[in-house]
Amino acid sequence: MEAEVTRQANDIIMKAMAQTFKDRTLKIFGLHTPRITGVIPTVLPVVEVKENRTDYIFLLEDGTLLHLEFMTTVTAEALKRFALYDARLSAGTTGT
Repeated sequence: MEAEVTRQANDIIMKAMAQTFKDRTLKIFGLHTPRITGVIPTVLPVVEVKENRTDYIFLLEDGTLLHLEFMTTVTAEALKRFALYDARLSAGTTGT
């Protein structure tokens, strides 16, 4: 008898494990965390159509990128936005 394994087998196993670890810690993985009280859904759908513009992104000689923003007032919301820009840059989703 031949069995087929779904392409999402890894996800299914990880979600089952997450449910199993509820009310426990992750010491088995060497992570010393407080007790797990809940499991957050791991599917994070995003549909976004907008253009974000950074102040400057430089390609450096060593192949790295330098992202600079000039602000007169730094807010937590701005820092989150800049972190999102950098995450998109590192993921290569800038269209360049």
